[in-house]
Amino acid sequence: MPRPHTKKPKLCLDKSSGRAFFLIDGKKTYCGRYGTQEAQDTYDRLIGEWIGAGRVVAAPAPET
Repeated sequence: MPRPHTKKPKLCLDKSSGRAFFLIDGKKTYCGRYGTQEAQDTYDRLIGEWIGAGRVVAAPAPET
């Protein structure tokens, strides 16, 4: 039986740098120093934007 996935990515610690990050589609997004309110606020904002976009990573804008 496959392991159930959570509905939102977990905030993790990058031990080598001490920064907080989460993974979406295999891409690390850093939020600041782990354990700080700044990291938690950044995480909440970015996850809110991701959920608001329908859980899809926005494609980068084309360069002109």
